[in-house]
Amino acid sequence: MSKILGIYVEVEISQKEPNDWEKNRYEDRLVEDIEEVDKFLEEVRGKLKDEERVIKKVKNILIKCDCGEEILCTGFTNECDNCNELYNRWGQQLAPRNQWGEDTGEVYYDI
Repeated sequence: MSKILGIYVEVEISQKEPNDWEKNRYEDRLVEDIEEVDKFLEEVRGKLKDEERVIKKVKNILIKCDCGEEILCTGFTNECDNCNELYNRWGQQLAPRNQWGEDTGEVYYDI
């Protein structure tokens, strides 16, 4: 079972006026758990100007594979370079590719 080591959160601080997107700025942080995500958001909100708003984006999850390798889950499917285990973007372990599609009658090379 993989262990989540951190959550990479990006916050977009945008203008309330839709045409002012070029003034947007970003802050990001690697936090340990969802409670820290909320603390980070409150910290950012405390620095907002009246014309700004916050858009939260969880960018990536950093996990430790069963084999001990750290994996930054950045896409739909993430493979451990050491043991070839597969994980989704949220750090959940996936079935081996040769089992994908069994419930739909597909074979893995069709996917």
